[in-house]
Amino acid sequence: MSNLTKEQKTAIKVFIPIVVFGIYALSVCVLIAMLSDLGNGNVFTKLNNAIQFIQSRYSLTLPFKAIGQGFILEPILAFLMTTIFLVFVGFALHIGAKQAKKQREIFGKAEWSGEAEIRKNGLRDTKGIIVGKDNKGKFLIFGGQQFASVGAPTRSGKGVGIVIP
Repeated sequence: MSNLTKEQKTAIKVFIPIVVFGIYALSVCVLIAMLSDLGNGNVFTKLNNAIQFIQSRYSLTLPFKAIGQGFILEPILAFLMTTIFLVFVGFALHIGAKQAKKQREIFGKAEWSGEAEIRKNGLRDTKGIIVGKDNKGKFLIFGGQQFASVGAPTRSGKGVGIVIP
């Protein structure tokens, strides 16, 4: 929620309690309607009759009897195998995403340039502006008709430290 504006955060803080109160008020209205419509106990009688009807037609042991007879064993096994397969696929995707995230480094990957990269960037000319030295003591020379900008704080030696041969 940190990327939301102040107005959006305020709207959410106002909207959520209104929705919660609305759901609560709706449930209270439904309860009142049920009790007032059949206030003399008909709701509970009908509910009890429905429960007795379900209990007379169905048994809690019916699924276990069906499994014991082998009626629904194949669909259950297919469901379990599919579930296990999907869990493994999800786990593999999660591990793969973590590995890909580890390999991709955005910050902190600084390293010294090698000779091939120095040559590729054109810093081995014979004439031009000397911009530094490599670790072997060779000068890095920026040649051609290019501009170079020097930036440093006041009185830090820009005038005496920069030499253009």
